[in-house]
Amino acid sequence: MLNELAILGELMEGPKTGYQLRQAMENTLGHYRKVSFGVLYPLLTKFEEQHYITLKIDDSPKRKKIATISEKGKSKFRQLMLIKVPENAYTDDIYRIKLDVMQHMSINQQLVVIKEYRNFQNKLLMDIDMKLNHLKSKNTKDHFYAQQVVKLRQKEGYVVLGWLDEMVHLITEEGQHGKTS
Repeated sequence: MLNELAILGELMEGPKTGYQLRQAMENTLGHYRKVSFGVLYPLLTKFEEQHYITLKIDDSPKRKKIATISEKGKSKFRQLMLIKVPENAYTDDIYRIKLDVMQHMSINQQLVVIKEYRNFQNKLLMDIDMKLNHLKSKNTKDHFYAQQVVKLRQKEGYVVLGWLDEMVHLITEEGQHGKTS
């Protein structure tokens, strides 16, 4: 789901090469989270076979393949955006992708994505509180350092919640950033 959503979401903004898609995913997920071209290009071929995109070779000397989303691909993108994000090692990444491309959804759908991500963050924070209480009951040097790492995760969670509040404000109050294309 992660790569499919990222690729289709980026193509909602306009045609792109594989390199441009890879760069866009890196911008969203972070510098060290590169999708390999060995994953990207077979996925583009699969999307073309499923009629989600068209691939055309441009006239440049490098003969780059340009991917363009089709109406069927736009429909698939919207379908992926509405799917509940599974809780696993990629949950946070999928939410980041959804947040990056949600301008192609209605404001109400954008707010649903934010609410679901908020619920996920609150669930993580509850788990962190339980871990901290457990670690506090142990009073050793090893547990002190483990507590500090868990507290770091806790602070990250609170930062995300604050950011989500800002996004809701930007989308609902200012409206300008929440417009769909």
